Amino acid sequence: MKYKTMRESLLFILSVCMVTAIFSEKGWSEETVYRVSFPAIKDGDKNLSIRYYQVLARYYVISELQKEVKDFAPLCITSVTYEDADDKLIFNVSADKTMFIEQKNLYLDDEVKEIFELIKEELKTLSDEGLSQVYYDRIIRIEKDMELFNLVRDYELYSNTGRAQIRQRIRELENRLTAGYERDIKLALLLSYLNLKAGYGIKAEEIVKNAIKFNQESFVLKNRYGIILKELGKFDEAIGQFNELIEKYKEPISYFYLGMTYKNKEECREAIKYLSEFVKLETKKGREEIELAKNAIDECKEGFRKNTKKGKKHWRNR
Repeated sequence: MKYKTMRESLLFILSVCMVTAIFSEKGWSEETVYRVSFPAIKDGDKNLSIRYYQVLARYYVISELQKEVKDFAPLCITSVTYEDADDKLIFNVSADKTMFIEQKNLYLDDEVKEIFELIKEELKTLSDEGLSQVYYDRIIRIEKDMELFNLVRDYELYSNTGRAQIRQRIRELENRLTAGYERDIKLALLLSYLNLKAGYGIKAEEIVKNAIKFNQESFVLKNRYGIILKELGKFDEAIGQFNELIEKYKEPISYFYLGMTYKNKEECREAIKYLSEFVKLETKKGREEIELAKNAIDECKEGFRKNTKKGKKHWRNR
């Protein structure tokens, strides 16, 4: 059996099968079932094929859900079931969009969004590959990655209530994650996020620092390390970290965090310099950080005007 890319060789059909009303302790909700079908497997490892298609079916439905609920799309999936038809494999992907469509008092922290984006990028890459290029170890890794979606949903880390309970549930949360986080960027990011939210900043710093030893070219981890240093008030170390990242990777987001670090340090002249550079370089229109950077620049300028009126010589502002 010859495979080219997913788009060329595995035409799939996605349709909304039905909508059912379900009552839970949170009230009534509507569950939509998406049917995703693939060509039947005539030869090869059927078990691997089914797991491969199951992952892809979930990814395609997440992509569809993004049109309605954006970042919350991965959290809507409640189950994926499989049925074998004569000439095709059919996967029923159930999704509950109710609370995420309303999105009242719900939001995802930047760290969680970052993890979700990394996983979705891996799924996108997988969808461009043929079955012959996919092996059990990779499927297992991606299946494990997608469990992070379930963890965020199960512990309601998208709500103030869920985040407020992290400190009491940190060990339980950590036990849900497999060992060997140092080699897994997404696990390291989530563990550091959980510990930082629980108030264990030093542990969060240690987790990311150890993970960098095994992933020395990871911009995401190094940038997160600088952010943690900033959150811990280690401004000079954070500034050094972001400057190194700018020199090596030249990613616009590092200018943003460098500028915000200077702002936290009350050095607004430098803050305006780097935040303005970020606004100029960032090409992703509508990115939240652009608005935050503009607001921070305005705050710094307003602080300067007030200090000038009072006759102060130093240009400083929180």
